[in-house]
Amino acid sequence: MAIAKNSVGDLYNSITDNNRKYWDDFKATLTESTMKIYQSDILNYMVYIHKDITETIAVEFEKYIEFNLQQGINAKSINRKLSAVKSLIKFLVKQEKMNFNPLASIVKLDDTAEVNKIITLTWEQIQKAKTIPDQFKKNIFNCFYLKGLGHGETAEELGVSLKVLHYHTKGIGEFIGAPELKYQDIIETRNKYFSKCPECGKILETIENNWQFKDSRLLCKEC
Repeated sequence: MAIAKNSVGDLYNSITDNNRKYWDDFKATLTESTMKIYQSDILNYMVYIHKDITETIAVEFEKYIEFNLQQGINAKSINRKLSAVKSLIKFLVKQEKMNFNPLASIVKLDDTAEVNKIITLTWEQIQKAKTIPDQFKKNIFNCFYLKGLGHGETAEELGVSLKVLHYHTKGIGEFIGAPELKYQDIIETRNKYFSKCPECGKILETIENNWQFKDSRLLCKEC
């Protein structure tokens, strides 16, 4: 869900009644300065999930991380958001509103400049990744590159956590000669090597088997 509201008041009015109570109770335990740091991050996440925060699951926050990355939010800011939401959930667990912290397994993003630099794989690296002998790593690559799934969607489809996905993505990178490989790099590579058919709208890899010239137009072979 895209977040259209901006002011704290708009955000507060957009969340569920239960979430307002959870936030108000938590806010009462904070110092004024901490409250001001936390409020926007927590309220934005509540608007994003559009349900009681006691029902949130890890994959939703993983998708939220992905959403923020797509909006150009840097890793340092995303880590701050994670800290704020985790703090609220710890409070709710202590208050017995939740049985456990579903975000406990989510680790902070590496916020160094080098790690956040996006790289595009070469055509040779793509072909090598397609032949990786580890089937699980191949499935991860196919989800990102061939299917165009995001980070949270891939984690959900393969039934793994963001941390596990990150670990195996680096393994793909080591196999193809890009040891610092991130899922964003594979998605950026897909954007380079896939095109949308102007006739039917399908998005396909730009290889000979997928495309044809028809009536002086380049169309997919299904058109």
